[in-house]
Amino acid sequence: MNTNSLVLAAKSALPSLANNVTYNEAAKMFLSPGYQSQAGNVYQEGIRLSRHIAVDYSIGHGFCRSFLNGIKLYIWDNNKPKLVAHKCFSSYYLSESAIKYETEAIVKEHLRNSCKVLGFENATDSQLTELSRALVSETQKTTQLIGHGE
Repeated sequence: MNTNSLVLAAKSALPSLANNVTYNEAAKMFLSPGYQSQAGNVYQEGIRLSRHIAVDYSIGHGFCRSFLNGIKLYIWDNNKPKLVAHKCFSSYYLSESAIKYETEAIVKEHLRNSCKVLGFENATDSQLTELSRALVSETQKTTQLIGHGE
């Protein structure tokens, strides 16, 4: 899937991308406009994607800290994103290392489950770790390329 078709497919199916997202260089992801709760907290979605997966991050900004509230993992199924895993968090401080760690964990668990379903139970933990790291790294690189218009 080339980057143009990737962006079009994602925009048509991922609600966050249809909301005038912009690429944020500091976050290295596309961010939706934030909305403010009655309590004064701001919430927004962050998206990273590649030709294999798309990851939707639920982000909250409080008075003095930002939090990772959740992750949704999508795979591409005939150029349409299919939700395959999600995880919610409470009071999890947002950082690039937290995003990377939790995304790799959710991808690894999805890979492990997929291998079991397909009968490939010989996949080692280190193989699954290596593949999950590669897939997550690819989302960051692809998102940066798209964000820079390449």
